[in-house]
Amino acid sequence: MSNSTPKPVASMSDEESLATLRALSKTEQGLEDAIDLLIIRKTNFATTEAERRLIRIELADLKADLAKVRARRIAFDAESASMIPPSPEVVKRIKAQAAILDEMVADAEQGDAIVAAAKVLLETYQKTQS
Repeated sequence: MSNSTPKPVASMSDEESLATLRALSKTEQGLEDAIDLLIIRKTNFATTEAERRLIRIELADLKADLAKVRARRIAFDAESASMIPPSPEVVKRIKAQAAILDEMVADAEQGDAIVAAAKVLLETYQKTQS
C-alpha cells in the first residue's frame, strides 16, 4: 500500500474524486475478501500449525492495511463533505448584514422598553381613574 500523501479533494475534478472513491472502495473490499479467505484457511483442519502462524501474521498485516484504507476513506468523505471557506467579499457582506441585524435588535429592545414604560404609565393612569 502506498504511503504517498493523497491529493486534496478540493483540487480534484469530479472524475478524479469518483475514481479515488472507487479505488478506496475496491481496495477495502479486496482486503476484506483476502482476510475472509485467510480466516477460512486458518480454521481448516488440514492447515498445519506452522502455516497458521504465518496466516496470523499475514492477517495482522492485512487488518492494518484495511484500517489505513478505511481511515483514508473516512478522511476523503469528511473532506468531500466539508464546506469551502467563504471569500473575503462574502465575509465582508456577512459582517455588514450582521451589523444591520444588531442595529435592528437594539432598536427592537429600545422599542420594547418604550412600550413597557407606556404600559406602566397607562396602568398608573387607570389606577388613578378608579
